[in-house]
Amino acid sequence: MSSNTLPLEDLSVTALSELTGLNFPTDMTEFLTSRGDTNRQLDLTFVIPASSAATFLADSGLPAPVANKRIVIHSSPLWKVNPKEGSTLSSSQGKFGGVNRAVELVGESPGFIRARVVITPT
Repeated sequence: MSSNTLPLEDLSVTALSELTGLNFPTDMTEFLTSRGDTNRQLDLTFVIPASSAATFLADSGLPAPVANKRIVIHSSPLWKVNPKEGSTLSSSQGKFGGVNRAVELVGESPGFIRARVVITPT
């Protein structure tokens, strides 16, 4: 992996877990990815039960989320810049291997969280 790009030949859950150190929950749904032409950023999103959020972060080696803190401040083909008004929001970030991981957890519907994840090279 170049220091400026990500190896994104395989965008399967298994390959992305190996690259990012994210331990994707088995109960996730709506898994989607989006990358730019330069392979300098990967956006991904999925929905999980709210009860799975803390385990997802801990199993992925990320710190406990900080409530009401925005760290994903760009739009993506996968999401709008701002979550729906009144949505709960928390965030966590960290590094794994050669990547930076930024995770926002946004209230999707009662009992469910949408993870908005941005992966960039370190």
